[in-house]
Amino acid sequence: MPSRLRLSARSTSALLLAWLVASPARAEPSPAPAPEPASEVAGDGLPEGAAGPPMSADEARRVAEGKQLYESKRFAESARMFEQLWSDTQRPQHLFHAAFAREAGGDHAHALTHLRRYIALPGLGDDARRDAQERIDRSLRWATPVTLIVRPDQATPRVEVRLTRRDGVVDGPFTLVRADDEPHFIRMELEPGDWLLEASAVGYKSASTTLTLRPGDRGGSATVSLEVIPTPVSIRVTPGEAIDAGASLHLLSGPGIANASSEPLASGVTTRPLYPGAWVLEVRAPGYASVRQELALGHEAVELAFTLEAVAPPPPPVYAGPRREPHRVGAAALGTLGGALVASGVGLLVGGGVRLNDAIDRNNEAMIEAGIVDPLTFKPELSASAAARADAVEGLYPRASYLRDLCGGLRLQAIGAGLVGGGAGFVASSIAVGLRAPRWVHWLTIGVGGATAIAGGVGLGLVLPRWYSFSTVPGIGSPYSHLRVVGSIVREHEFAQVPYALAAGLGGGLILGGITGLLVRRAQDRATLAVSPAYWVGGYGVTLQGRF
Repeated sequence: MPSRLRLSARSTSALLLAWLVASPARAEPSPAPAPEPASEVAGDGLPEGAAGPPMSADEARRVAEGKQLYESKRFAESARMFEQLWSDTQRPQHLFHAAFAREAGGDHAHALTHLRRYIALPGLGDDARRDAQERIDRSLRWATPVTLIVRPDQATPRVEVRLTRRDGVVDGPFTLVRADDEPHFIRMELEPGDWLLEASAVGYKSASTTLTLRPGDRGGSATVSLEVIPTPVSIRVTPGEAIDAGASLHLLSGPGIANASSEPLASGVTTRPLYPGAWVLEVRAPGYASVRQELALGHEAVELAFTLEAVAPPPPPVYAGPRREPHRVGAAALGTLGGALVASGVGLLVGGGVRLNDAIDRNNEAMIEAGIVDPLTFKPELSASAAARADAVEGLYPRASYLRDLCGGLRLQAIGAGLVGGGAGFVASSIAVGLRAPRWVHWLTIGVGGATAIAGGVGLGLVLPRWYSFSTVPGIGSPYSHLRVVGSIVREHEFAQVPYALAAGLGGGLILGGITGLLVRRAQDRATLAVSPAYWVGGYGVTLQGRF
């Protein structure tokens, strides 16, 4: 081996003597004697500051056995003896001698681990620390720097690394002593050879990797990935009636949860493995108020308690009948109203005609009874006999009554014609609404209706003043104007007013029908949502209906 120990008889005696008397009895013992030149590899000094109680007989016996193994060049066995002594007694000198033995056997990585642990012990004197640092520098000449990268990064500060030489040159394994300033990677020094690197951390499954270092390598690196171990979470749900009602656990958010998930709870106590991290859990049950908890989960098992409180069930839904679509409701309303207006208008047209004919017939009968067979010629100079007959007609059917009856019939006909026109406009608009016509159709209906209503209104404005034109005649003797020919009255009034009234009513009906169509279309386009409670065996919920 490259680092064999060569001890002269004098140096060996000095080392043995140092080990035999190495039971310091005061707080700061004197430094160990300087090593002999022949003990270049192992050294022979005891560390300062190794204060402690005197050795027991068993400890002294084991120290002597370790020395004997060392002198016999059985360095690995000697190192294990002193490592066990260090584990049992925590005397710094045993750890230092274990590092000597490891270094002498060529196990420099293991020696470096012992020396770094030793130099970090409290209570060491400056000379002891300086000697240990010299040993570290000497072993580093035989080792190659290695970087170990651990995934995930958050596991790196808690990772413990065990190192084993797979080629059997030196024994193992041993645990690496890490520096405190290694948050993202782990540094170590290993001598050339085949190595097995095992990484473990609390909350993670152990993982390992291999690394081969050859003489002359300037460095090496390896990567190891640890798998997170789920942490058991105990979930307790009360009361038991909530479990019987169908309680369920909902994982709303947490590590690795893209969408909320749920699972039924078969009992009041269940255990669910969850990965460490921030969690939001909720327990729900029909008839109970939901309970939500936030959990910052680590690597230690935890227990959560959920206590559900019963809530009063909502009242049963009231059935409001089937929901009708807006366009059907609008079309039916317009059609029904339009039909009613047409029927009413026809009735008024007939009634107005009857009243008009009745007034004309009464006037004719009065004229015949007064002896007037032919229509009188209205002149300023009316004969005495003609005037007497006219006065007789006035006595039988006064002019005011005739005018009232005649105008009343004409008025009823005008109103009836307007109602018929309005009803026709409503019926036409109902067809467009029922067919779900686009908006521009309803705007066109409003435009046509407006033009028709204006035309009919202008016509009525021109005709209405003529209704009373027969009440007087130009010139002298005007009181006898009601004796004019009946046919001229009908031509001037009856057949002139009806078309205009019909046009005005049709325009008004189209305008109102178009506006109704726009309102119905707006109701169709608006997204609606109806929410109603729903019940089923073992639970309840809500039902959503509408256009989305």
